[in-house]
Amino acid sequence: MVYKYEIIIERPSWKGYKYAIFWQKNYGDHKGGCTEVKTKHELLKLIKKIIRDWESYDYILNRFPDKVTEKNLLFKSFTKEITLAEIFGNTKLDDFLKQKKDN
Repeated sequence: MVYKYEIIIERPSWKGYKYAIFWQKNYGDHKGGCTEVKTKHELLKLIKKIIRDWESYDYILNRFPDKVTEKNLLFKSFTKEITLAEIFGNTKLDDFLKQKKDN
C-alpha cells in the first residue's frame, strides 16, 4: 500500500536526545524533514505541527486538503511510548485498551 504520509520515530544519533523523527508527504509539495527532540511532549507538539502544515499547504493552493488519518499515514516507532491515539487525540481510549491488554 502506498501511504500519502509517513512519520517514523527512531532512536536518536546524538546524546541528549530521546527521539529522532523523519516525516514525509508523498504527494503535492512532498514536504518532509527530520530532526531529533529531547522529550515526548516536544515530539508530540512537533508531530501535530507537521500534520497541520501538511494540511494547510493544500488550502494555500485552493484545494480541499486530504485529512491525515490512521489509514493514509505510515507510522513506525521504535518505542511504544508514542501511539497513534495520542497523535490523533484519543488518549483515553488508548489508555483503556492498554489496561485491557495488561490484565
